[in-house]
Amino acid sequence: MPCSSLAPTLILGISDMNSYSTVTRILGEIVVIVFGILLAFAADTWINERGQRLKEAEHLSAVLLDFQASLATLRRAIDFKTQQIADLQLLLTVGSKGLQNEKLEQVVVRGVYTTSDYVPSLSALRDLEASGSFALISDPVIRRGLSLLNTRLEDAERSMKEYITFHQADLDPFIAKSLPVVGVLSKISNAPVETIGLEDWSQLDSDMARGLLVFKMSLAANYVQVLERLADQFETLIEDIQTTSDEPALRRPVETAPNTRR
Repeated sequence: MPCSSLAPTLILGISDMNSYSTVTRILGEIVVIVFGILLAFAADTWINERGQRLKEAEHLSAVLLDFQASLATLRRAIDFKTQQIADLQLLLTVGSKGLQNEKLEQVVVRGVYTTSDYVPSLSALRDLEASGSFALISDPVIRRGLSLLNTRLEDAERSMKEYITFHQADLDPFIAKSLPVVGVLSKISNAPVETIGLEDWSQLDSDMARGLLVFKMSLAANYVQVLERLADQFETLIEDIQTTSDEPALRRPVETAPNTRR
């Protein structure tokens, strides 16, 4: 074949190879660009998720400390209220004449005169809710636990208000009218007082007083039951936060108040 006839064919073949090489290079560059974009998206997603997890861990750490403090305070409130119920039961069982004067005053001060309420430390949880960061809590168990905790807190507040309202509306007026308030209040503050005779407490044995004390004891017993359920929920949440968190700081055991339920 003449050389002149081979030249166009050779040139055409080289042109096709150049075109193929160009297309391959362009496709390779496109693949690299797409891979780079996907990698950047993946890295950005990972960074965002990691940032959210760090924020979640920060919030849970603060909530955990609040729950620990609240549980310790709650246990003391339950212990006091349980002792108050025991004092009321003793007074109703033996009457004022069945107790020595000093013991009677202790029982009356703690069981009859004293009211107490429970205010948990929940600033971190309320900040979490108010800031809209509640969505950061990824674990469904913890989210359900926090929802149940709010229900338990509402129950405790309702029971406390019922207890205090009765005390202020019914028991306190009777105390002010029928019992030596000044002497007992002086006793509470450890101020020197004259000995109060047993006859001064005779009104505690009246039907009116006994009825009021029985009702106070029933309200206190209900309050303790509500507080026990609240304590159980605090303990459950503390355990859930510690066992489900990826953060070592949250997995460390957190000391809680000993369970001294009677």
